[in-house]
Amino acid sequence: RELSPSAPSLPYETQILEGYETANWKTYRNTKVGFQFKFPSRYSNPTVSGSTLIANGNEDNTSILFGVKAIDISTLSDFVILDIRPFPGTLDELKMQIDSRTQEENESKIINTTTRPLTVNGISAIQITRVIGGSQTLPSQELKEVEVYLVGRNHVINILGHDEKEFDQILSTFRFVDEV
Repeated sequence: RELSPSAPSLPYETQILEGYETANWKTYRNTKVGFQFKFPSRYSNPTVSGSTLIANGNEDNTSILFGVKAIDISTLSDFVILDIRPFPGTLDELKMQIDSRTQEENESKIINTTTRPLTVNGISAIQITRVIGGSQTLPSQELKEVEVYLVGRNHVINILGHDEKEFDQILSTFRFVDEV
């Protein structure tokens, strides 16, 4: 299949791949750590967490919000958060850290947590799925949260989302790239 011509000026671009559900999605490319993945075209340009700065693909040791411009109750499921942190350890070492944190979280509004190994395009990963109880604003509403941790290039890359089908599509496009 051929890519349509595109002139990437930012780390996200739309490429057309006929026959795929992610065909018209944008691509976020991080050149500092060396990875990329696609995200839905309806999402706003990714912004560095806590600011209005548009992510430029050179981010490290930060979080990036894809989707809504600000997280609000009406759009709780329509965003993805990418967290990139230096991490010289292994996936097993990360899993031990996650397990100890999960025990602490179980005392909060988390109703259920499942952790399972996962392979994302040949990369070993950990997937955590949580069901979170309602908030003071919406006490009866439960929220499902899915996050995946990948370790590579001396970093941990954490991707968090809420729509499982769409999240799986995003993960299916994740790749480490050589151009660092």
